[in-house]
This record gives sequence, structure tokens and C-alpha cells, in this order.
Amino acid sequence: MSLFTTLFFIILSGTIFYTTKEGWSILDAIYFCVVSLIPTSMDTNLSPATSLGKVFTMFYLIVGTGVMFVALLTLGKTMINTEALEDKMKDRRNRKA
Repeated sequence: MSLFTTLFFIILSGTIFYTTKEGWSILDAIYFCVVSLIPTSMDTNLSPATSLGKVFTMFYLIVGTGVMFVALLTLGKTMINTEALEDKMKDRRNRKA
């Protein structure tokens, strides 16, 4: 749970930064923060214009990408484990029937 809380605060801090320092709308800032941290090649057509924004983005992506990667792995493992548990329960029910 703390992993997803950390990810939430990373996205929140990026959103606050980009809305205040770059003048982006809240929706644009959230969109940039989330899409930038997911390992895709999707172009947001957004980029920081200020020097401070560029420096912040470099550190934001280094920290945030790692946290997002671990969060996605954790989510994937949880889904696989849940499916395996459901299959075991289904097998037990079929054996009893």
C-alpha cells in the first residue's frame, strides 16, 4: 500500500509543480505526469518551457519511473496470484461435486 501512496504523492507533486511553474491546466499536468511515468512511447505534446521545469522533470522521471515500474510489477503479480487462487478454489469445488 505504501508503494501506491508514494506513487500518488509523486504524481501529486508533479501536478502541483507543472500547474504552478509551467502554467499548465490541472488535467494537462496530471496527464503528463501519468503518461510520462508509464513505459510507452506516447507523445503528450507537452514539455517544460522553463529551466527549472526541465531540471525538475529530469529528477521527476528518474524517481517516478522506478516507482511506477515497481507498482506495475506489484499489480501484475497480485493479479496473477489472484487468478491462481481462483483456479485452485474452482478445482476444489469441482472435486467436491
